[in-house]
Amino acid sequence: MIVGAVISLESRRPVRAALPAGATAGPLPTLPIPNPGVPRISLQDLQVKLVQGEAVLVDVRGKAAYDEAHAQGAISFPEAELDARLGELPRDKDLVFYCT
Repeated sequence: MIVGAVISLESRRPVRAALPAGATAGPLPTLPIPNPGVPRISLQDLQVKLVQGEAVLVDVRGKAAYDEAHAQGAISFPEAELDARLGELPRDKDLVFYCT
């Protein structure tokens, strides 16, 4: 089964934005979740499945982004390589793809 997860990875580089004097930072606008038809899994359920060996976490970003920061235990599987490498993914576990 293929499921999706929404995972936030914090950048290791500090974000520095100049604000005018007296201004306060507000929330950033959010975008709609892509591919709303793809089943989702909560982070708690994902963690249980990973610990029990029932799921594989797949990072589909490019190698440079993966090397900079990725979710613990995730494998690097850039989206551009999916078609050529699909045979490498296990068929007996849930596959949870993510990007940030």
